Amino acid sequence: MSEQAERTLSPPDNSLTLSDRQFRLWADMLESRTGVIVASDREAFFRSQIATRVDELGFDDADAYFHDVLATVAGMGEWSLLLDRLLIKETRFFRHRESHEFIRDTLYQSLQEGRRDLINLWSVGCSTGEETYSLAINAFEAFARARVKPLFAVTGSDVSRSAVKEARDGTYTASHYPNITEHEMVAYFRKLEGRRITVKQAVKQNVSFVINNIFEHNDGFFAGKMDYIFTQNMLIYFKRWRRKEAVNFMIEYLKPGGYLIVGPGELSDWQPSGITRVNYPGVQAYQKPPGNDQ
Repeated sequence: MSEQAERTLSPPDNSLTLSDRQFRLWADMLESRTGVIVASDREAFFRSQIATRVDELGFDDADAYFHDVLATVAGMGEWSLLLDRLLIKETRFFRHRESHEFIRDTLYQSLQEGRRDLINLWSVGCSTGEETYSLAINAFEAFARARVKPLFAVTGSDVSRSAVKEARDGTYTASHYPNITEHEMVAYFRKLEGRRITVKQAVKQNVSFVINNIFEHNDGFFAGKMDYIFTQNMLIYFKRWRRKEAVNFMIEYLKPGGYLIVGPGELSDWQPSGITRVNYPGVQAYQKPPGNDQ
């Protein structure tokens, strides 16, 4: 999260201060439900957001608010709202350009080799949608280069309802698109007033967004398996065993021959089983062996 975003959401001071015990209760709930751990440099922000919400709702203390979120029907909706405050992430289009070039190159190669069935791509932890739409642009570019009619679908998933709502709208300010080329801007976006842009409808038609927690495994979450699964800077928020759980789940959703692309260094301490590292400069990508549908 950017420092500016934290200053905007954090009040100048709170009358309520969470005790260490109360902080641990909330931090443990966040980890158990989402896998996200509260890093030491974000603890003050985390405490501030809880305290602010307690004050906004008129609870006597953080324990009463915790019980309401944990044990009441209304608490489910409140938990979703609180997550939107706690998990706001800074993102932008083509944040790691090399990873996107990898997708364009490998997809183009498969099309050159004669592939013509539907290509499925999944953006995990998509936040407000910039990376999801970037994947769609990657696909459009690969199909155009191969001179093949586009046939693909991109799904973005995130635990935050407000983030998914913004993603579906597809309108962004200047800070979100410094990496977009002039060609990409003309082909895939419309410029609006105030240095804002919006994704063209032709792109949106190939993209969908869903609210999903990757640790809540739902059978049939997708109708089919994925050719590309893409996530950037999501795994760093998880403990090591949680990272393994998330990656193993994503591997299950890969088609034979499909690719998993993560942020550089996110899996530097572990080699997942069932996939092999791809040799591509500057990119941390893995491929599920063709014919291995485990």
